[in-house]
Amino acid sequence: MQSGSIRVYPLQPGDHSLTSMQAYWALNVHNNQYGHLRHVRCSLDDLFVLTAGDDGNIFCFCLLPPEEQQKTLERKAKIPSLRVGLEKEALALDIEDPATYCIETAKQKMEKDNLRREAELKEVGTQRQLVELQRRFKQVLNDNQSA
Repeated sequence: MQSGSIRVYPLQPGDHSLTSMQAYWALNVHNNQYGHLRHVRCSLDDLFVLTAGDDGNIFCFCLLPPEEQQKTLERKAKIPSLRVGLEKEALALDIEDPATYCIETAKQKMEKDNLRREAELKEVGTQRQLVELQRRFKQVLNDNQSA
């Protein structure tokens, strides 16, 4: 329970020596550092199991009826066939060029470039406004002196 995982033991009816407890399913559901398992409860109708951990999560698991559990246990897992020819495929080469950016660095560089470009455009706009205001000021000044 300290690791945040729960174990499910499929017990057989009438197994008083608990020999069926040798096999179990382990589920890692809660955070193993901050999610120590604190509570495990069954619902009143025994169809659900609820778990609560220190990580603030609550999980709900649906329990199968005994007849469906037996069918599930009788089925064998199918192992997928091996892929042939994997050893002949060329491995992907690492990028060794120091001038190449990683995706995050490229994204940050692009954002920085966009911000710089926007600042430059704003600066040019402000300079144009200032030149226009200076021109109008000189014009008003000349008009006042000539009047």
